[in-house]
Amino acid sequence: MKVLYPILLLLLISCSDNKIYKRKLNNGEINVAWYRYSYVTSGSPNYIEVKMGDKEELIFEYGWGLQDIELHNDTITIVHFKFNRTPKVKKDSVFGYKIIYRETNADEIYEKINGNN
Repeated sequence: MKVLYPILLLLLISCSDNKIYKRKLNNGEINVAWYRYSYVTSGSPNYIEVKMGDKEELIFEYGWGLQDIELHNDTITIVHFKFNRTPKVKKDSVFGYKIIYRETNADEIYEKINGNN
């Protein structure tokens, strides 16, 4: 029975809906959140969710390569590494905001991190 308790604890932790937030943006009207779920044994896709008041919309879901989200004026930009297969953005717009998908590369990310952009 002592062995069963740690196994049950691991199962409960791995099945939880705990979101791990990578970035949150807010302009006073909408909230944009980039997150993934915490799993013990496997990876989780990246999600981008937009909230306005009580309404929320999932606009992006993909495994790897998401680098940044930006919120400027009426535009939400999803910045993602270029792969052979382009991820699908679920919507063109949400709550009156345009959604733009932009591919990036390692050089651009390096320059941004080091303040050269």
